[in-house]
Amino acid sequence: MDKSCKAVRQNRAMGNSHNFFQDSDEEYDSTWDDETDHEETRESPVQWPLSPKRNTYAAKDMQTFRHKCQKTENNDRTDDMENDEDLPNLKFYKNVMRFRPDGVYIEDFHNYWFGDYGRLEYVNSYIQWLFPIQEKGENFDSRELSLKEIKLFRRDEEVKKKLLTSYKIMLDFYGIELVSEETGKVKRAVNWKERFANLNRNTHNNLRITRILKCLGLLGFRHYQAPLVHFFLEETLVEDTLPRVKHSVLDYFMFAVLDKSERKKLIRFAFWNFEPKEKFVWCPRRIRNKFLKEKGTGSHKLHAGPNEGMSSDSNSQSNQNDLMNSRVQNKAEIKTDTNEDTSDEKSLSSKIRNDENVSSECQDSEKQALPVSAAGNANTSNANEETQTLS
Repeated sequence: MDKSCKAVRQNRAMGNSHNFFQDSDEEYDSTWDDETDHEETRESPVQWPLSPKRNTYAAKDMQTFRHKCQKTENNDRTDDMENDEDLPNLKFYKNVMRFRPDGVYIEDFHNYWFGDYGRLEYVNSYIQWLFPIQEKGENFDSRELSLKEIKLFRRDEEVKKKLLTSYKIMLDFYGIELVSEETGKVKRAVNWKERFANLNRNTHNNLRITRILKCLGLLGFRHYQAPLVHFFLEETLVEDTLPRVKHSVLDYFMFAVLDKSERKKLIRFAFWNFEPKEKFVWCPRRIRNKFLKEKGTGSHKLHAGPNEGMSSDSNSQSNQNDLMNSRVQNKAEIKTDTNEDTSDEKSLSSKIRNDENVSSECQDSEKQALPVSAAGNANTSNANEETQTLS
């Protein structure tokens, strides 16, 4: 074998080939394009495995979303604002048009659907109207968000208030409370245990959350994205309360955040709270090397606790024990809640009109649980952990 070819293969195996990882890790992700690639970040302090690889279907999807948003921001045309164009999403939010096929006005939805968890769970046709994006959903009566609608949404404070109300309704459904309308900070709601149990049972909600994050970024609530994603990272990686949301958070939620600096912070947080770190694939190897060098972490420290590098207190053995005990208790409580309310939800679902989109949307979720084999993807989750396709 030619010596140069052999050297390249050895570098790839050791995680030291910049061009190889630039092609494979960053093909669909520009998050770290502005990071200076010093020589020392190419040299890996550990032997990163060649697999698993990132879900490239998800990476491509989120890259497409971010590129569309960028084009929207750069489009300063105003001549289309006078066109007499059909604006179904805006008309719905102005309460002059019902969402189809259910025939519900936005104000009626806000007044009568809040807290109706059975209906919010089993009817799926409303989510495309509540959170419109520039993509077609499973409800074929819904319409993609147009550029004109995006501009008008952002200018209309009354419409934005209604969108905020829709957001609060869905947060409550997921067991989350909006703490600050100014910053977008969120926290667990009082009923978080039962609602988290529902999230773990019904993974099609991962699609909905991705749609919500995209919509927030498009329609004037970009600063709400990072706080919500950070919340889910805490619950999945630190508290271990939402195991079936974990890979959707990593594959989709993080990369819906349009603010690049906030996205970097979230990825850094995810890296230091993900175990085992050898299987963290959501940033390039050169960036993982950089993280390790910043913390002075060698290969012998890679199996440290999940809060390694986040605070000095995390080095305390007693704090780690407390954290582990808390996780065990949370998981046990959520499991108990799941067993208690499953029968009630099943009986409730039979009384509610189950929209025909439910089955197709869930089937799409199952199809994306494993990366597309034709794209050469290897699933980064366990067989029982599901990722998602978009609603």
